[in-house]
Amino acid sequence: MANLTILEALDKFNEESGRINDDIIKNLVSNAELPPVIYHYTDDFVIRGILKTGKFWLTDIFALNDPSELEHGVSHFIKALDDKIANGHPEGKSIAEYFKIIMRKKKLFASFFVCSFSEDGDDLGQWRAYADNGRGFAIGFDTKIFEDAFMKDVTSSQGNATFSVIYDKDRQFAEIQRGLVERLFSINPFPRMEDLDKNAFLNKLLFPLICNSSHPALYFKHGAYKNEREYRFLQMHSIVPTPVVNYRSRHYSLIKYREFDWRSLAAKALKKIVIGPAADKEKVSQFARDCFQEAGIDAVELEESKIPYISL
Repeated sequence: MANLTILEALDKFNEESGRINDDIIKNLVSNAELPPVIYHYTDDFVIRGILKTGKFWLTDIFALNDPSELEHGVSHFIKALDDKIANGHPEGKSIAEYFKIIMRKKKLFASFFVCSFSEDGDDLGQWRAYADNGRGFAIGFDTKIFEDAFMKDVTSSQGNATFSVIYDKDRQFAEIQRGLVERLFSINPFPRMEDLDKNAFLNKLLFPLICNSSHPALYFKHGAYKNEREYRFLQMHSIVPTPVVNYRSRHYSLIKYREFDWRSLAAKALKKIVIGPAADKEKVSQFARDCFQEAGIDAVELEESKIPYISL
């Protein structure tokens, strides 16, 4: 009977935590003004694929170019968890240990897939980092049309989200994570390993706890990246059943991704293509026109970057 009571308490905690986190996040992002155009920086190989296939790839959050951003976010939760244990809650030690092990392995958590855009279509740092050192492109899409199509393309049990990433808000984010820890330790009766078998412990507490602590982390980024003005497309999936994914290779690793068929759902969203500041303007302009023809889509406006560029 004790087990049933504990499991019921865990169900209540998971439901309330998810709802409270969702409400906090909605309040933080709801005031953001919708940018008219969002841009995806890329090179010649990728832009050809995006135009020809009409698809974008949403990448497993653990395989992003900078996975430390997720670690940065979850670190607030781990600190709050460690503080709680240090202040006299020894029963939470096993939770903290299992949580850290699962986060380090990164193999039991494949719920979130993202694709990043920018509200700035001519940013020096992004030209260098994501667009072949300034020789590539920034593909511009009408945000409203593009976003509406993505939100309707719900292929998971938990849905899709689009939002401007939040910068320089570490204090607010730390408060969200600390509040999650406080709600966890207010469970009565508090779950102990001896009261639950390992699978029940993982499924009822740790997996939802990882989701509830990691989900908010996807909305926040360190202020050092503020110039990117990132606008993120996020797809969320339940861990069970495992979402259907594709794989691509990168540096001797297989990377999970999912596809968003933007051209079938929002072909008119494509508005412009900005040519990088270090590009051979005549050559890449012709390349872009050839890609339009190959893909069988109407050509769009071609712009040139206004940045005077010195390549690294």
